[in-house]
Amino acid sequence: MSRPHLFFMTDLQQYLRPQDPDEGSPLDDKVEEIELQPASPGSHFEPEIEMLQEARKEWDSGDYTQAVQSYEFVLEKYPQKFPKDDLVELALQIAEIHYELGNYDAAKKASNLAVNSAQMSKQRDRANQILGRVAVAEYRFADAENYFAAMTKDSKHRLNPGTLLGRIQMHLKCRQTKKAYAVLQDLEKYHINSDTVRPTLSSKNPEYLVYKAYIELLMGNERRALNSARELVPRCHKNVHLLAILAEIFLTASQYQESERVADEVLRRCPKNDQALAIKAHLSYAKQDFGAARNYASKACESNTRNFYAQIIFVQLAARDERYVEAENMGKKILLECPEFALMHAVLGDIYFDQDKGKEALLHYRHTNDLMAAPTKGGHLRQARMHMILGEYREAVKILEPLVEVTHTYSDEAMTDLLVCYDVMNETEKAKSLWEKMEIRKAFYHRMGRVMEMVSKGKDGAKAA
Repeated sequence: MSRPHLFFMTDLQQYLRPQDPDEGSPLDDKVEEIELQPASPGSHFEPEIEMLQEARKEWDSGDYTQAVQSYEFVLEKYPQKFPKDDLVELALQIAEIHYELGNYDAAKKASNLAVNSAQMSKQRDRANQILGRVAVAEYRFADAENYFAAMTKDSKHRLNPGTLLGRIQMHLKCRQTKKAYAVLQDLEKYHINSDTVRPTLSSKNPEYLVYKAYIELLMGNERRALNSARELVPRCHKNVHLLAILAEIFLTASQYQESERVADEVLRRCPKNDQALAIKAHLSYAKQDFGAARNYASKACESNTRNFYAQIIFVQLAARDERYVEAENMGKKILLECPEFALMHAVLGDIYFDQDKGKEALLHYRHTNDLMAAPTKGGHLRQARMHMILGEYREAVKILEPLVEVTHTYSDEAMTDLLVCYDVMNETEKAKSLWEKMEIRKAFYHRMGRVMEMVSKGKDGAKAA
């Protein structure tokens, strides 16, 4: 006797990961989460159904690696037991979990299988969305754009909201705040707050809300962004893709404990998730545990050799040790691969600034502003440095003094720059007060020690350090 059709919105859905009622494929109608039903006493399921039940339990418990292996076993051993649409749905499930695990080649393989086999546009859209996310993670933005653009337009010829969400993710990955905000406005205008047609994306869609919180943070609305992010953490507790972005939001806002909690939750389920490992690397660097920073960055790059966010750690560590040629070469190599990566332009500007190459530093800082213009701590530091390059030391001091009050990624740089400003301005008492803090830190930041030595000798050359 043949099995009944297990179309993914009915029976099979209970064996797959549940969806948020406002999530799913952006053009889909809302679906209710289906709880896994336990077998009744004495009941018997066929082997493939028992394996699917086991896979769902493994996913629920957070064992993503074992879960995806179970789903793959069903797909490979029992393809004849399922209709074609269900096989595509299983392939999509496998692709999504591999993406979250950081197994990008496996995610691409399963997604391509779904694209080539899917008869329904919604399934092809989901496959292209996963392929686009993988391309973003690998900083292949031209490929990502092609995948996102391939998603189905609606009857009004509007871009799929998934296309716009993908573009926002892509721009945020590059820290291109202005472009991300422009796409967000289009998403809201045509799909969420449309006055002419039925909205196609819920205003409660978690991916939309996470991206909106990140953009608000990068545009200076820190309090609102953090409030939104904190509300979204429990909502996204089983969405590793969004949890990793929330961890990055907390990191960018210098909320290190919250960032670490969320990143650790991602790594509990997906130990090789390179995005979470990169966040741990930046967290360690911000806490000035440079050995751990290098270790996490290395692990991230082992999972994904094109994780340029992790590679920035190696650039910054080389610059701290005044290995400027090495740092500069690494930074240029990243920009050769990904010229739109605003954060790398900022870091390369820092390298030139440390070497008193004001013209080159100013060029990269201005380019960063054109792409990013984010009032983060790093953004404030670079604004101060532009003032210093132009000889506007009093303006620089106004920005730098608040930056030395708390520990963060750029604390040492800010203290060193502030000492230079005080020295040039003959603010002796303020320089002495800052000196005590710097005595403790100078062993960890070579430029700081060099600047202190010049100031102590009374050389005018402190400015050139």
